[in-house]
Amino acid sequence: MPRVVRSQALLHPIIPYDEGTTQTDLESFRKIENSKFVADPSILVHPHLTSMVAGLSFTVSHVYLRIRQGFSPRALCLGIGGVVLLSLLETNLWFEVTVVEADPIVLNAATQHFGLNESASIHLIVGDAIESIQNLAHRKIKQESDEC
Repeated sequence: MPRVVRSQALLHPIIPYDEGTTQTDLESFRKIENSKFVADPSILVHPHLTSMVAGLSFTVSHVYLRIRQGFSPRALCLGIGGVVLLSLLETNLWFEVTVVEADPIVLNAATQHFGLNESASIHLIVGDAIESIQNLAHRKIKQESDEC
């Protein structure tokens, strides 16, 4: 696909108890029936992810104040990537995350292989990012006008 940005995540093997092995190479894991890997959302592999999270430090005092006032911090992720950034936002920083992904195949891979699941704090939208932003903005404006 021409517009796919490669994303990486640190993977940890999950080995069934009855398949104990001391070998840690990929070929050994392939031989183990039912072996699986789980992505570690606490490690930011790509430097651009570290920069993005570091940028949140500029807003930490405001975010902390809003949390103390009873509001959940929210983030909008345009594209799923390797799921690491949105997992970090949800699990480590307690953000409510809305994810917009244009490609249902990428969304399927994220749910099947990277543990992404829609929950109370993760909302998934399949569609165009610009259209989704416009729809979210219109919904917010309508909600505010209904409250008046």
